[in-house]
Amino acid sequence: MLFIAIPFALYFNGIYDYSFTTIEGNTKNLSDYRQKKIVIVTLPINETTETTRYLQRLDSLSRAHSAQIVMIAVPSYEDGYTASNKNALENWYRSKVGSQVIIAQGIYTRKASTEQNQIFKWLTDKNLNTHFDIDVSGYGHQFFISETGELYGNIISEAKWSNRIFNKLVH
Repeated sequence: MLFIAIPFALYFNGIYDYSFTTIEGNTKNLSDYRQKKIVIVTLPINETTETTRYLQRLDSLSRAHSAQIVMIAVPSYEDGYTASNKNALENWYRSKVGSQVIIAQGIYTRKASTEQNQIFKWLTDKNLNTHFDIDVSGYGHQFFISETGELYGNIISEAKWSNRIFNKLVH
């Protein structure tokens, strides 16, 4: 009997195997960000004082760490993103965050969704990312991916915002 060893990576997709569409309509391949840390964050949908401050903090952090990270911000269908509010959201997001933050079109982020995006399947399933089994529960969830494509950290939506923790995770 002949056995052929097939590398583990051929069976499972890594984060670099995925792509997404930006809110501006461009396709981005995550493989373009090899050798940089990737931070994927879920975005608020409703404009309030709190959510505006959140976007401003994201902008500040992404600018401060632009040499080390690529920040990808994702509005979620489960939180209220729709095709009809896309333009208004794009204008609001872009008024608060600069072009260094890549904003995706709406994505299904939750495990319960039959249409959960492949990137979020990978981020939320320990069998795929080999580290964490956690679901997205609202805006503010942050996933940290190393320069080699390993998911090494996440901050849940309900966690109190801390620049100190964010800074430790990106350095």
